[in-house]
Amino acid sequence: MPPEASQSGNPNTASASWDPFAGVAMFQSVQTWTDTLLQSFRDQVQGQQKLLSSGQASLEAMEAALASQEATSRALRESLESYRQVVSSASAAQESYVRLIQGALDTLTETVRAQSHAAQALSAPMAAPFKAMQDLSQQWLAGYQRLLEPPR
Repeated sequence: MPPEASQSGNPNTASASWDPFAGVAMFQSVQTWTDTLLQSFRDQVQGQQKLLSSGQASLEAMEAALASQEATSRALRESLESYRQVVSSASAAQESYVRLIQGALDTLTETVRAQSHAAQALSAPMAAPFKAMQDLSQQWLAGYQRLLEPPR
């Protein structure tokens, strides 16, 4: 026992003796506790690494999904714009066809009207002799019918 321990006046210190086996057992307990603590830290680090890897994979999947959605949205916008152009072009073509047909009908109507006026103008000088001929034909027919009737 060291001389300082016996002079300190502490009765427990003076009677205590140093056991080298108790120190080894205590060292082994501390070593076991340290090993367990280190293993626990390793397990926590591995768990955190797995969590981070999972989070990274999830983020990458979300980025891929967003990229896909952006590509789909872009394709839909382009398709919609193309469809609008097709509808606009078809509408313009239909309006053009309507104007063309309307113009043709207007021209045809004017042509028929002009021909009708021309026919009336040509037939006007012949109307009086034709009327006279018609009246004469009706008179002959009436006279012939009287001839065919038996006397009364």
